[in-house]
Amino acid sequence: MAPKQRDIGWEHGTPVGGSRKLVKCNYCGKQVHGGITRLKQHIAHVPGQVEGCLRVSKEISQIMRRHLSEGSKERAAIKSKKDRLMRSLSEEDFYEVTEEDSDNEIEEVGGLEGVERRQLKQAMKKVVKWLGDRQKELILVAVVHSLQDQGVTVDCVGV
Repeated sequence: MAPKQRDIGWEHGTPVGGSRKLVKCNYCGKQVHGGITRLKQHIAHVPGQVEGCLRVSKEISQIMRRHLSEGSKERAAIKSKKDRLMRSLSEEDFYEVTEEDSDNEIEEVGGLEGVERRQLKQAMKKVVKWLGDRQKELILVAVVHSLQDQGVTVDCVGV
């Protein structure tokens, strides 16, 4: 199995035995169990999981520490957005569609006319009544991907 070349960690380590779970540090030769993230922690001198590399330069170590920090922030932002989306799915009035609904009150989905947005929202309301939380998440992801595959820009307002 080839390593993920897009991860900057692979510039600093080499997989051992064809497995990405065992990685050899290019600086000190230490074999790190746990994959590329563990190697990056080794290079960045992140305490707790692995001993810091004694041969890596301070500059590379700091770059790797920033990389790990940015990744954590990105994952936190994604989790936060997902949590807001799930909360909005749980709110009863999110799916209430009446003739008085203005375009601003309906989830903005670029490329769809007002009637199509209302129909999409009504269909989602029916689906939510049948499904539990995990299934709601999967259905929403499927709907968004389907719309994106059709070239529709999806902008979840308030999510």
